[in-house]
Parts: sequence; structure tokens; C-alpha cells
Amino acid sequence: MFLKCQKTWGTVLLQELSDGKISLRNVSREFDWDSSIQSLVVSSGGFIHFLAPMFTDALCRYMGSKRVMTTIISLSGVLTVLNPLAARISPYFLIVLRVLVGPCVGIVLALLTDLFSWWAPESEKVAMASLAYAGINVGEILVAGPTGYMCSIPIANGWPFIFYLHGAIAIVWCVVWHVCATERPEDHPFISEEEKTYIIRTRFAMEVNQEKTAPPYLSIARSKPVWGYLILMTAHASNIIIFASYLPKYISSAFQFSSEQVGLITSAIHVSRILGIVVFNFLSNSLFSRTHLAKITIRKVVQCSGFFCYTVPLLILGFLKNNIVSLTLLNIIMIGQCSPVVSAYILPLDMAPRYSGFLTAVCTSLTGVVVIPGLVVAGLMTPEQLFVTGCGSHPQGTLEEWRNVFIMLGASFTLGTVAFLLLGSSDLQPWATPPDNTDAEEKKRPVTFDL
Repeated sequence: MFLKCQKTWGTVLLQELSDGKISLRNVSREFDWDSSIQSLVVSSGGFIHFLAPMFTDALCRYMGSKRVMTTIISLSGVLTVLNPLAARISPYFLIVLRVLVGPCVGIVLALLTDLFSWWAPESEKVAMASLAYAGINVGEILVAGPTGYMCSIPIANGWPFIFYLHGAIAIVWCVVWHVCATERPEDHPFISEEEKTYIIRTRFAMEVNQEKTAPPYLSIARSKPVWGYLILMTAHASNIIIFASYLPKYISSAFQFSSEQVGLITSAIHVSRILGIVVFNFLSNSLFSRTHLAKITIRKVVQCSGFFCYTVPLLILGFLKNNIVSLTLLNIIMIGQCSPVVSAYILPLDMAPRYSGFLTAVCTSLTGVVVIPGLVVAGLMTPEQLFVTGCGSHPQGTLEEWRNVFIMLGASFTLGTVAFLLLGSSDLQPWATPPDNTDAEEKKRPVTFDL
């Protein structure tokens, strides 16, 4: 959650600093960077984002998920604290720091999935994964408000305290994590024997004495269910990143709101994402308890429901000029955008718990490759034309330009949904079956699937 928030507020704040927008708060303009430097600073977090997650599996086999998590969050916290110093020394020094911090988000997601494979009982893995994903949006909401107030602190222009506070939070969190967390419930010093036994008996295809082995790369590459998962989640993640990157620009240009109003609306929209996770979890649980549908069928029904909640309002949005209706549709879109969290995000825990972290890392890397041209294309579709309000200048794009962006996002989400419907599966794959996981042992597991 922290890393995702850091990326968001860091990008927005650095953009404000480099544009001189902080001067609107009666603070002197501290940086005078040209547009090329601004672009490098804002985009540098994604330079090697797609490479780092691929090393996650090897790092976990060598160091363990717990130590890797401690290391990268600690590193991120220290580099965050150094951001103000780096910015004042040289923008290029700042770019280097942001390049190093950028990949941490993808690594964390892969680590979480790996930890879920050991800690999540079959009946609770959807809830656990969804809760972790919802934390990203909670963080987005929590950091949006205080950021503006901290910029008004009359010491060192105020803005460095944002980096100091969030960097310190990351470091403190790492200390608590390292003391309290373990990779497996078998090793946790505080867990009760009853809870430990329950987790071990009800988790799926993870054996007590199982050793971490290298993934069967060729079998994974040939697996149709894996490709169904990868295509949908890559489309989903790319849509989220592009939407998050251009949403303030769209709200500002389409509705001509002030910077303060844009910030409040953007924060409020994250509430809809949390609501979406709750809604689709409820739908999934209801279908399981009231029907006899197969697990993968329920996941596909959830995805189709989210698909219609996302794409239909998205296409309509490109033709509307009414602020109230448009903002209502935006919130519906954000709800529909969350359906893959319940339908596909946990598929690695179904298909291949032993290699769930690796599959998540592959998905994160593919997203990093796909989203870069997506961001460029979206930027070219909405060239910046400035209009002036009482709070300064804002980028403006025509409704037709934004309509094209929405069509592009809807098309990619449609592709992901179709691939998931045709290829998706929640069955344990043969190449992911533990060596001693016999049919007899599987039958001993309690059948308590709560989706």
C-alpha cells in the first residue's frame, strides 16, 4: 500500500514542484526545470519497473519472501527520505533515486501472492487478496489530503516533510514486519496451534515440507490458463495505471475544476474502487452459497459483470458534457474496474500456488512493458492546450480526444475479458502439483470453498 501511494503522491508533488505550482500557496518557486526534465522525473519510476519483478522468484528462493520484503521496503523508505536532498543537488540525482524505487511496487505484489499461498486458507484467499488490493486505494485516499497541508509548512518550503514522513513510516513498518512476520504459519511464534493446524489443513496444494524450486518455465509458457490470466490482469493493471495517470488531467479539462477540487474528486473516486471490491466479493460469495456453479464459472460471471459496469459507462462518458452525470459514470467505471481483483487476481493461487509469486511477477513485468506505449498513446491523443482559471493554468483536451482514449481503454479491457472467458481456469495445473500431493491426500482436505 505504501509503495503505491508513494508513487502517486510523489509523481503529483514532483510535477507541482517542477511546474512552479507551489507558488500558488505563496511559496517561492524552488525548481526551474524544463519540460524534458519534468518528463524524466515524472516517468523515471517506470524505467526498469518491468525488469525487477522477474528477479523476485530467484530472490525469494535465495533469501526468503520475508527478507526480500524487508529489504525492498527499507530501501524504498531510505530513498524516499533522500528525495528532497537529491532534488536540490540535481534533478538527475533525483531521477536515479526514482528509477530505483519504481520497481518495488511490482516486487511487493509478487511477494504478497507468494505469502498468501502459505497463509491463506482456501475459504479466505479471495478475501485476503482483495483486502490487500483495497489497501492500495485506502492509501491513495489517506495521502491525498495531508499532502497539500504539509506543503504549507513554513520550513524549507514545506514539501520535503511529505517525503520525510512517508519514508519514516516505511522504515518503522519494516521493523514491525521483521519482528512479527514469518513466511509460513509453521514458523510463527505467536500463532495458536489451533489456527496453525487450520491453515495447514485448508490451504491449497502447499505441503509442510515443501521446498522452493525453480518454476517449470516451458510448461508455464505453454499453459492456456496462464495466458488467460496474464492477458486479463495485464489489461486490468494497464487500465488502472493509465486511468490514474490521466484522471486528474481529464477532470481538470472536462469539468474545468480548480486544482483543489480535482484533488478531492480524485480521492473520492478511490472510494468507489474499494466499494467495487466489496461488491464483487459479495457477488462471488452469493453465487457460491446459492448456486452449484463451478469455481471458475463464478469467477467468469464476476468478470463479465465488471466488464459491463466498466466498458459501457466508459464509452458513454466520451459523449457527455454534464458534470453530475459524468462524475456518476466515473464512479461506476471505477467499481467495474475492480472485478479482476475477485475474478482473476487470485488465479495463481488456484492454478499454481507453488509458483504464484512468479506468475504475479510475470504479470507485473508484462504490465510494465504494455503500459509505457499506452501512456504515450494516451498523451498523444490528448495534447495539452492550456486554459486559465483563478487557480492557475490547467491542461485541456477536447471531448473527442478523451473519447478516443476511453475507446482504447475499453478495447483493451474487452480483449482481456474475452481471453479470460476462453482460456481461464482455476484448476490446479499438472506442472504445479507437489510431488507428494496424491489423490488420496487431496480427498482428506475439507471442502470449504467460500468464494
